[in-house]
Amino acid sequence: MSVLVLVLGARARRSALGALGMNCGRTRGSGGGGTSLFTHPPSMEKTRIRGHRELDVWQLAVELATCAYEIAGRLPASERSGLVTQIRRCAASIPANIAEGSGRLYPKEFIRHISVARGSLMELDAHLEVALRTSLLSASDHAAAQALIDRVGPMLTNLAKALSHRT
Repeated sequence: MSVLVLVLGARARRSALGALGMNCGRTRGSGGGGTSLFTHPPSMEKTRIRGHRELDVWQLAVELATCAYEIAGRLPASERSGLVTQIRRCAASIPANIAEGSGRLYPKEFIRHISVARGSLMELDAHLEVALRTSLLSASDHAAAQALIDRVGPMLTNLAKALSHRT
C-alpha cells in the first residue's frame, strides 16, 4: 500500500485510502473540514510554483530575450557568426534555464538552473557592452536591454534565495 500512496496524487491518495477504510488524508477529529495531510499548509500554498509561466522572472526574461533578438538583428551582417550568435544564444538561455529548473523535482536542482540563468544574464550584459563600446549598438538599444537586465538579475537572486530556504 505504501507504494500506491507515494505514486498517486493527493486526490487519488485520499480516494485510495478512503476505499481502504482509512482516514482519507484528514486529521483526526476534523469532521471533514480539517487540514489535509497531503497538501501544503496555507502559508506555503501561496508560494508554491505551479509552472515556469507563472513566474514573473521568467516572463521578464522572455521579454529580455525578445529585446536581445531584435537588437542582434540590427547588428551588421559581418557580426552574424560572432556577436549576433552569442547574444541570441545567451539571451535564449536565460528563460530556458528558468523553465528547465522549475521542472526539476528538487529545489537544489532549480537553484542550480537559476545560477546558470544568472551566468547567461551576465554574459549577455558583457556582449551588449562590447557591442556598445565598438559602436555596433546604439545607446538607446543598450539602455533598453540594460534596464531589463537590471530587473532580471535581482529577481533571479531573490528566487534562488527563496528556494534555498526550502531545502
